[in-house]
Amino acid sequence: MKTIEKIRLSNFKKFERFEVDFDKEMNILIGDNEAGKSSILTAIDLALGGSRSKVDSAGIESLLNINSIAKFFSGGARSIGRLPTMFVEIYLNDQGNHDLNGKNNSAGKECDGLRMVCSPMDEFGKEIVDILTQPGENFPFEYYAVRFATFADQPYSGYSKHVRHLMIDSS
Repeated sequence: MKTIEKIRLSNFKKFERFEVDFDKEMNILIGDNEAGKSSILTAIDLALGGSRSKVDSAGIESLLNINSIAKFFSGGARSIGRLPTMFVEIYLNDQGNHDLNGKNNSAGKECDGLRMVCSPMDEFGKEIVDILTQPGENFPFEYYAVRFATFADQPYSGYSKHVRHLMIDSS
């Protein structure tokens, strides 16, 4: 049975960078209010689910780390290359599954896993530049796209059930 060994987040909700290793038997998330427990569960759900519509429903603007956006506006030129990218990486116990196994992860480590990345769409470079050159702090959320890929760099969607999971909304 596939289990999650580790999750790595970048610019996801409250986390600029976050990584945690999981026990294969049981894990309990404990923390104060607003510590990020629900954010971790949301990240897992979105990445395992492989659903663009779930990401769209949540809204890129609510998922992208607010500090990364503030850093973009406060430091240097407003260029496409400086726009923050968000990712969620789910490292799975090593199954040697050729569909999941590869180095398409931030660690460059060969292992099984899934990756969700939200980044600016290259094909809308002109539109993004137009937004960034406007006065004020206009951010091009609408020109961000989500991509789901395995660590073997194979795309996947909600129809590809690599790991069975259930998200319980405690709110």
